[in-house]
Amino acid sequence: RKTARALAGMSRVDTRMVVDSAMGYALRDCDRVLLGITCITGGTYYNRIGTFPLVVTARELGVPVTAVGSGAKTIEEFRFENEFRDAVEVMREPVEGVTIENPSYDATPIGMVDTVITDDGVME
Repeated sequence: RKTARALAGMSRVDTRMVVDSAMGYALRDCDRVLLGITCITGGTYYNRIGTFPLVVTARELGVPVTAVGSGAKTIEEFRFENEFRDAVEVMREPVEGVTIENPSYDATPIGMVDTVITDDGVME
């Protein structure tokens, strides 16, 4: 939301916010997907939940994907452990017999990302 506010203040940027589940619709008008980096390790790109389906949809539609972040987020040996957010974000009133999973991060094969830009350089 902060980024959208900042971009909306730039006359040369057409800024829109779209829910994750509408990526097939929204990406048809995009020339690039720009994402942050939580970490990259062992050939896997970890970022906020929703990243994997966004990247898959972008690839299907021919929209290049670029991940941008600190070089310190590219880690040689690291075992990533997902965090889980509160189930109330998914369902306010729990239902007996239903397990709600609300992971914080997606794992995306790094080969699905076209370009990675860090302060260490550009990897394509």
